[in-house]
Amino acid sequence: MRILIIPLASKIHGEKYCLKILGQYAKVFSKYNVKPYERLITSLSEAEEVMEEASGSNVHLIILTLTGGTSRLATEIASGNPNPVLIVAHGEHNSLPSALSSYNRLRNAGKRAKILFSHSPSGIDTTLGLHLRALKIIRELSRARIALVNLSEVPEYARILSRKFGFEIIPIPEEVLLKEVKTTSDSEALENLRKKLGEGEAGLNEKVLVKISKLYLALRRILEKNSCSALAIECFNFIQKHGYTPCLPVAWLLDEGIPAACEADLYSLVLLIIAQKISGKPGWMANLASLYNERILLAHCTVPTLLCNSYSLVEHFESGKPYSISGLFQATRATISRLSIDLREIYIDCADVNAPVKLNANQCRTQVFARLHKTKLSNLLDLALGNHHVIIAGDYRGLLGAIAYHLNIKSVPLE
Repeated sequence: MRILIIPLASKIHGEKYCLKILGQYAKVFSKYNVKPYERLITSLSEAEEVMEEASGSNVHLIILTLTGGTSRLATEIASGNPNPVLIVAHGEHNSLPSALSSYNRLRNAGKRAKILFSHSPSGIDTTLGLHLRALKIIRELSRARIALVNLSEVPEYARILSRKFGFEIIPIPEEVLLKEVKTTSDSEALENLRKKLGEGEAGLNEKVLVKISKLYLALRRILEKNSCSALAIECFNFIQKHGYTPCLPVAWLLDEGIPAACEADLYSLVLLIIAQKISGKPGWMANLASLYNERILLAHCTVPTLLCNSYSLVEHFESGKPYSISGLFQATRATISRLSIDLREIYIDCADVNAPVKLNANQCRTQVFARLHKTKLSNLLDLALGNHHVIIAGDYRGLLGAIAYHLNIKSVPLE
C-alpha cells in the first residue's frame, strides 16, 4: 500500500507562495515519515502525468489544495483512483473554496471524499495524524498472515475478507493441529500451566488442564511455523470431539498480544487485530446477549484476562465442558464495533462498561453491562450488523472511523 500526496496550485497565485505553503505541509508530513509529491501540479498536462501513478488499487490519495483554481486538477487525478480520497485545505488563497468544489465534483461522480481543514498548514497535524495512523494500520493489516485452525480449506467468506483487506489466510487442518498437540510433552504443558496459572484453583482437573495447555502450545507452534500473527479456530466441533474447549488458549494468546478468535469468526478477528494495534491491548469478542434498562449485556467465554480484575475457570456455557473464563471485567470506557457480512458497513459506538453484581447462569461466563453513548436501545436491533461485537478498551471512535473511511466502509451510527 502506498500513500501518494499530490500538491495542487494555480500559477496565478505565484510559485514562491505555493512552495512556502507546501514546505509548511511537508514539515507536518515528515512527523509521520511521509513526503508530498516532488513537484507542484499546476496544469492538466502535469496532472495527466501523475494519473497513472495515482490510479493503482493500492494507492491512497491525499490532495493538497494549496490555492484556488485547482478543483478540476483534483477531480482529474482522483477520478481514476478506486479508494476514498482526502482533500487538505487551509484558510488562504482560496484553498478552501477550491477544496469544496473538488469535494462536490467527486461526490457527484459517486466517489467518497473528505476535506481536512485548518486555517494554517501546521494546524492540520492532529487530524492528519489520525488518518495517517489509520492508513498505517490498514497497511499492516494487509500484510498479515492468519491461521484458520481446524479447517482444511479456506471458505468463500474468508476469501472475500482476504481480498478486501489484503491479508493471507493459511488453513490448518485438524490432523495438523492434533499432530502438534501430540508432540507436546506433559512436562512442557505442566511448565506452561505453572507460568500461566501459578498454583491454580482448587477443584480443577489437572489432566484436562494439561490437554488445554498442550493445545495452547500447539497453536503457538503453528503460528510460528506458518509465520502467522493471528488466528481463528473452529471450536465447537473441537469441543464436541475432544471434550474440552480452546477458550483458555484463545484468552492466553490475546493476553500475549496475539489476536485470536473462536468460532472461526474472521470478521471479529479483523477487529481484534485492529484493536491490538490502536490500543496496545487485546480486544474482546462477545455476544450481544440481551438488553437491560438502557444497557446492553455482552457475554462470552474467551475474555482476555488482562481486561479483568480477577477471573476463575469454570465449565463452558453451552457444552458444560472444561474450561472457560469467568472474568470480572474492569470498569472502563470502551469502543464497541462490528463489521457487516457484506463489508459495506461497520457499527461503531462508545460505551461505559462494567461487570454485573451477579452473573446470569444462563449466559456465557464473562458478562458486562454497557451503556451506549450514541445508539438508542430502541434502534439498536435495527442497527446491529450481527451477533459478535468486539470491545476495545478506550474511546477509539475517531481512529476506527478513519480506518473504516479509507477501507470504503460506512460507519454506523458514526460517520
